[in-house]
Amino acid sequence: MNRISALLLFAVTISACSEKKGSERDFQAIKQGMTKEEVIKLVGKPEKETNLVMVEMWKYPVDHKVIVINSDTVVQVLDDRPVDSLKHE
Repeated sequence: MNRISALLLFAVTISACSEKKGSERDFQAIKQGMTKEEVIKLVGKPEKETNLVMVEMWKYPVDHKVIVINSDTVVQVLDDRPVDSLKHE
């Protein structure tokens, strides 16, 4: 039974490490025209998706980023920080 528990713990740990989080995400590498799959490989799946009439918005609140997608390709990467916080950088 201990061996099964150890293997399960190992599998969960490996899975958690493989998911890109926070500072590991490279939003600067995302370029206009990239596919959704390319974005997911770079920064992982979005925490929230909003579907509008012509575009999708993928939100990454921890990183303060929004990726705008149209026809399965990136249109723009936006900074989603409040305007006041941008003044102090």
